Amino acid sequence: MIHISNVLGNVFTFIRGDGRQFTIAVDMLATAAYGVVPPIPVNISREQGEVFAVENAVEPHRLARIGLRELAEPIMLLDMEDGTHTLVDGSHRYVVAARMGLKVLPGWIIAKQDWMPYRVSGMPKLRRDHLQTMYSGID
Repeated sequence: MIHISNVLGNVFTFIRGDGRQFTIAVDMLATAAYGVVPPIPVNISREQGEVFAVENAVEPHRLARIGLRELAEPIMLLDMEDGTHTLVDGSHRYVVAARMGLKVLPGWIIAKQDWMPYRVSGMPKLRRDHLQTMYSGID
């Protein structure tokens, strides 16, 4: 686990249905995965894209900046113990791809034993409605 004071780059916080909260050092995990974890085709669903647009509070100005080059970058999903996957990097790309009608994007599915060391400690506890109102501040 990495303390927030030692995190380089972006983090992603998610709250599971059971109330457990995880924060992941996304940029640090992506750097570790790059060139080591082969990207695979990840199926894209138009309906799921709209769920991400609402639940992940994607920002319209960031959607507008995504082009084909950005869509070639792998999205990152964490493999959870219950057999599901949690998208921690690439929700904006996923929404754009879904709205374009694409069927797949390249993605990394990171096994639990590989993402667990990138959990972040020292983060404040948040509620889901707090996460939905956090924006990047990018103009």
